[in-house]
Amino acid sequence: AAGPKARRDAAAQLLPVLRGLVSRREPLVVRFDDSEAVLDFVDSEEAAALSQVGPVTPDHMLYTKRVACYVPVDDPGDIQGVIDAVKASVAAYEEAYRAYVEARNHQGLPMLDPAPRVILVPGIGMFTTGKSAREAGIVRDLYTAGIEVIHNATALGQYASLTVDEAFAAEYWPLELYKLSLKPKGGELAGKIGLVTGGARGIGRAIARKLLAEGAHVVVTDRDVAQLEAACKELEQEFPTRVAGVPMDVTRHDDVQRAFREAVLAFGGLDILVSNAGIAPTGAVIDMPLEVWERSFAVNSTGHFLVSQAAVRIMKAQGIGGAIVFNCTKNVVVPGPQFAAYSAA
Repeated sequence: AAGPKARRDAAAQLLPVLRGLVSRREPLVVRFDDSEAVLDFVDSEEAAALSQVGPVTPDHMLYTKRVACYVPVDDPGDIQGVIDAVKASVAAYEEAYRAYVEARNHQGLPMLDPAPRVILVPGIGMFTTGKSAREAGIVRDLYTAGIEVIHNATALGQYASLTVDEAFAAEYWPLELYKLSLKPKGGELAGKIGLVTGGARGIGRAIARKLLAEGAHVVVTDRDVAQLEAACKELEQEFPTRVAGVPMDVTRHDDVQRAFREAVLAFGGLDILVSNAGIAPTGAVIDMPLEVWERSFAVNSTGHFLVSQAAVRIMKAQGIGGAIVFNCTKNVVVPGPQFAAYSAA
């Protein structure tokens, strides 16, 4: 099996594609798990069959669906091959789910989202989806607990679950559907994922709080690690499970690539980039050192390019759109004295 870094690298490339596939009806958050217990199951010869038997309890099914989406993979190191296999497996899963409902839905009940909630990829790990990071985490915890039950059952004999007809009756039981309807709807940006640069203080911090207040999950980035940690700690108290802090210097290509990789691993993808990081050096042109001028262009111009490039790549992989907001200055059109380096950049 591949090592932890190789698995996370593969997951970082796979997550936006997978999130796009399962978010065509509503935006979902996707979590990745490659813990030892999960890998032992996913990489086992029996996983393809056991993952299709059914849930441990009817209650599990409300979160995990009746079965997981198992992705047959020839070579986990061939990321394009894995992506192609995931696309085919998710499409087949949704088609099978529709057929499962249509064959038994004699009451004409509205069909639940056919997208899988658990996706098993041998050699890489498990992906779980939900309307929030918290819900995706519950799916992960329930399925991981189910793996232990399956392991113990097969050690003693054979694992069995509800029949398909019984499973449908449980999944579409009116009281269970009512229970689902009681879940809070969330704000306008529920299920969306945002990233704010320069988010540790001032305008960036206020933008991050506003996105969170509207229901989004937010990755806050800043080059000041101490300020970033303080900001995230405060925001997490108000918006638990929906904040991630990632140190990032927008002027460094490798640092931007690393930070966006961490952002994808945190929540599964990206819908909103707020390119806000900026500095405001002052001084007359006649006295200004070259390094001050160059630093202003590195942060206030090149930084926007680097983070936009990283964001667009993720958004294209998802295929569900996105938004990029550039925070600029009135100095663009009304330059002030002593702000030549700032205004020009």
